[in-house]
Amino acid sequence: MRSAIRTVVALAVVGLLVGACGAASTPTPAPTPAAAAAPSATPAPSATPAQTAAPTPTRAPSPTRAPSTTPPPLPSPGTDAVQAAQAVRSLLERHNAAWDTTKSVDAVLSLWADDVRFTDLLAGWRDEPRATLESMVRTYVGYPGLGNSPHSYFVDTTGGVDSYDLWGLGDATEANPVHAVDVLETKDGLLTSWHAVYDVKSLAHITGRQVADLAPMQTLIKAYADAWSSGEPSTVAELYAETAWRTDTLRGESAEGRQAISDAAARSFSSYPGAVWQVEIVFGDGASSVMNGGTFTVRLAEPDACELGAAVVLETNEARKIMAERVYWEVDSLIRCGLLASVVSAVPTD
Repeated sequence: MRSAIRTVVALAVVGLLVGACGAASTPTPAPTPAAAAAPSATPAPSATPAQTAAPTPTRAPSPTRAPSTTPPPLPSPGTDAVQAAQAVRSLLERHNAAWDTTKSVDAVLSLWADDVRFTDLLAGWRDEPRATLESMVRTYVGYPGLGNSPHSYFVDTTGGVDSYDLWGLGDATEANPVHAVDVLETKDGLLTSWHAVYDVKSLAHITGRQVADLAPMQTLIKAYADAWSSGEPSTVAELYAETAWRTDTLRGESAEGRQAISDAAARSFSSYPGAVWQVEIVFGDGASSVMNGGTFTVRLAEPDACELGAAVVLETNEARKIMAERVYWEVDSLIRCGLLASVVSAVPTD
C-alpha cells in the first residue's frame, strides 16, 4: 500500500501541480566616508612699525576619519524587480487556475516551455522531459475527487515556491491531506523547471518512514530560523560551508562565501533589528543532501511591527552545511509592511 500511495501521489502531484517556475546584483558597498575638512588657516597678526609681518602659517594635512562600522541598509527592490516578481506569481496563479477551474489540458500545456524539466525523487523521476509531463496532464486534469487548498506563493524574480495541501489520491483525504511544495523556475513567461517536494509529515507517510528519521531536516531549518533571529552574523555564518552562496533576487542581494554571507546577515540585522524567524513548514525531497527548505513567518520588531512571509530552499553537503540558498518572499506581505512598492505591472491575467 505504501508503494501504491507513493506512486499515485507522486504521479498526481507531477501531473497536477505547477511546474517549476540569476544572479542577483551585488549590493553596493558602503561609500568611504569623506575626509574631515581641514581647518582654515589663522590669519597672521598685523605687524607693528617695529615688526616684520609674520609669515603665513602652513596648513596642516586633513585628518583621515575612520570608516564607519555600521553596515549599509538592505537595498529596496526596484520597479523591474517588483514587476518580475509579480509576473512570476501571475504565471503560477494562471497555471493553477488552468488545472483547478478551467480544467483545460491545452491551457496547462501552453504555460510550459518546450524544454521544461521536472524532478520528483520519491517517484524515481529526475530531470524528466516535457513529454512525460504532458502524459501526466492528460491523465490527471479533471481527475475525480482531486482537490487542494488555497496556494501560498513565495517568489523572487525568476521563480518561486508554491505550498498547498492535496487530497483525493491514495488514502489522502481533505481531513488528512498530503502537503506538497513545488520549487519552480520560469523564463520568458513560461515554466521551465519544477522540483516536487513534501513536508516532513507527508514524507514520512508516503515513504513509510518514521518522522524521527527525518529529524536532520527539521534540525537544519530550526537552526536556520534561530540563527537569522539571533542578531549575530557569526551564528549565521556557522550554518554555511566556506564556498556557499546565497541569493535573494527580489531584494537585490547575493553573497558568495561564508564571510560574504556573514556580511549579508550583518546588513539584515542592522536594517531589521529584533526580527524573529518562525518556522511554519519544513519540506524536502527525502534525500539528505539534495534539497531541504522551509516556509517562515518573519516578525519585524517595534516600532514598525509587521509580519512577512518567506521561504528558503537549501542544498546541503554531507556535513549538513548549507552549500546553496535561494530566498523567496510573499509579495503581498512586503507591500503590506511597506518594504515593497505596489507596482501595477503589465502581466497577463487570463
